[in-house]
Amino acid sequence: MTAETLIRLLCWVGVAGLAAVGAAFLIAPQETLAVVDHTQDKLPQVMGGRYLFFGVMLAAVLRLKDRGLLAGLLLAFGGVGFIDAFIYWGENALPHAVVGLVCVIAAMVLLRSRKGMS
Repeated sequence: MTAETLIRLLCWVGVAGLAAVGAAFLIAPQETLAVVDHTQDKLPQVMGGRYLFFGVMLAAVLRLKDRGLLAGLLLAFGGVGFIDAFIYWGENALPHAVVGLVCVIAAMVLLRSRKGMS
């Protein structure tokens, strides 16, 4: 087994783990907080770190000038926006839904366009 194959395999394990934790947070947030060793009072800092890292990922993908990577990242950001809109439904969902929609539209434009990125 090559190093790349092992890394890809471990990444797929990570995909399963992240999906399981994400689903657990949606189903049983308080219990999942305890399982992943997070506390309610630290969630603003955790969110801050996540958003900072989202910005770093976006900058990195923009520097790579890879249309597929950028479209994939924008689809992921769109998914986050739509999930947030669902969570805040009936309160203040519109800003989150707008971010989700803009990201998905931008990803679709990138995927449909044949031109290279500049």
